[in-house]
Amino acid sequence: MAATFLQRFGKKVASYLRLALFMAGVLIGVQVPGFVDQYGKNLEARLLESSQALNQFQADADKFFDGDINKLIAYYQAKNDVVITAGANSITAIATRQAMLKTAWQAFNQSTLAQFQHVALAPISDIRSQVWQSYDYLIVLKPIAIGIGLVFGILLAMVLDVLVALIVMLGRRGKTVQKVI
Repeated sequence: MAATFLQRFGKKVASYLRLALFMAGVLIGVQVPGFVDQYGKNLEARLLESSQALNQFQADADKFFDGDINKLIAYYQAKNDVVITAGANSITAIATRQAMLKTAWQAFNQSTLAQFQHVALAPISDIRSQVWQSYDYLIVLKPIAIGIGLVFGILLAMVLDVLVALIVMLGRRGKTVQKVI
């Protein structure tokens, strides 16, 4: 009698745990589209900022070097003035950053799936870190957020079921080994 009660109680607890993990998965999953959106906005802002920083130098390159900023940088680097050479290094850093941001922005904006892939597989680490630090957890109930939330919830519940099945299987196997001995 007591064993039956404990089995029923254990099944109920497992059921509630599965439900709690499902809900946790849903709540985590609905955050993903919001994080991706914030990352995209931050990436765009950084690209605009770097473009503005490079604009004056690009104007000089347009005016004196047929628009080739690399020729402007080479001109600065050829000078025997430490300050001008340092300026060339600064322009190079800004131009390199701007090119990287532009490439990332283009990759990010190919499709909705590309946005998720970019953030998951090839984010710009300083942007991702800043977004992560300043991210406010929100529940935005857009269809994609609901879908991702449900997928996360189901996956977590399935992982729990697999772990429980493995533990039960190992427990039964251990009892079989003890009976044989």
